[in-house]
Amino acid sequence: MRGLRYTETEERLKIRIRAHTAYANFTLDDWLSGWLGKPNGCRLLEIGCGDGNFFPTYAQALGKSGLIIAFDINRNLLQEARTSAERLDTPTIVFPWDFDVHPYPLLDKEVDILIAPFSAYYTNDVSRWLEDSLRVVKKGGRLLLLGPARDNAQELYELNEMVTGIKSVPETDETSAKLEEAFLPQLQERLSGAVQATILDRHIIFPSPEEFTRYYFATWLYEKTQERMASPVEFESVLKAAQKTSLKLSKRTVCIEAYKR
Repeated sequence: MRGLRYTETEERLKIRIRAHTAYANFTLDDWLSGWLGKPNGCRLLEIGCGDGNFFPTYAQALGKSGLIIAFDINRNLLQEARTSAERLDTPTIVFPWDFDVHPYPLLDKEVDILIAPFSAYYTNDVSRWLEDSLRVVKKGGRLLLLGPARDNAQELYELNEMVTGIKSVPETDETSAKLEEAFLPQLQERLSGAVQATILDRHIIFPSPEEFTRYYFATWLYEKTQERMASPVEFESVLKAAQKTSLKLSKRTVCIEAYKR
């Protein structure tokens, strides 16, 4: 599908991260910390690292003897990621790369852990993405893919429909289903029984309609809806609609865990 790739910006990402950190019932950082354990000395690859917001969590798990390798297509966000990396005790390598360009500039079986947080489902070729990602993971290594569930953020879609008459768009529908409908079955086929998927039931309760409205304007749903509108979506019209909602947003996250035997 054309236009599948989302163009992230630093401002939008910070708005969403702030909401997830300040207003959610629990943070993914805490969940990730538990999932990682203490794999001291391991090499971790993050695909689609954005501004490096998860780097401190990785560093706490890996320790000074570990290594973080991370790449992203967005060079502006990578500047933030490099700044974040400079504060860590764990050595970190950050570089620009498009994960739809293969092969990745990494050796075979180079990393112990591969994490793709809210990025993999933007790929245009799931099979190639998985083939290259599995190539760089060592035998006995772990993979973790995070992303939206099919029924994620339904309140946001309802808000969108109230304001624009558009409840969803094909691009967001496709990405929301991609981990469960494309990645999961292909991983199960490649790795047999070493794959499992779980749903994290998170939610955000915004403190005000203004905060909910700002979040809406920081989403891909807004971006793709705006492309279909003849005139701009106005902040005041979204704010008025947000005032009629409960200000609760369901953030159902799919976690696909895989082990390379």
